[in-house]
Amino acid sequence: MALKDSIIPDGKDSERFVLRRALGEKYVAPGTTLDPKKGYLFYVRTFLDTMIRDRTDRYGSVHSPMFASLLDMESRRIPEDIPANIEGQRYSDRSLRGGNLMHDIMLLRAADLTAQLSGEEKYRRAVDDYLRFFLEHCPQPTGLFPWGEHA
Repeated sequence: MALKDSIIPDGKDSERFVLRRALGEKYVAPGTTLDPKKGYLFYVRTFLDTMIRDRTDRYGSVHSPMFASLLDMESRRIPEDIPANIEGQRYSDRSLRGGNLMHDIMLLRAADLTAQLSGEEKYRRAVDDYLRFFLEHCPQPTGLFPWGEHA
């Protein structure tokens, strides 16, 4: 019987990723070529619009305006499988099935600045809704908030 190269039928994407890395393949994230005619703000707004539309928490019985940390780029949902880390990243630095305000601070700041630059209040509302929900619903029984990789 001759062996032939094939995909394992029930293999996970993360397992295939680890195998490809072991075989020397470097991961290159999908990207978009900058079109200077559209301007940088176009790309920022497109990203923020995707975040607001597709990455808010719609899981479980309580839906929140907080952002999920990981998003499958095809399904626009939290991945079923834990994606492999990119080079230099630790699993403990990721919120695999949820979100983390510490990781979203710069994103929230970018949304606020985009509201100022574009005049579109939907970006500022997204920030306000996110932070309001966090303050009202996320304190632990101790009164402390979950924060960073120690959450």
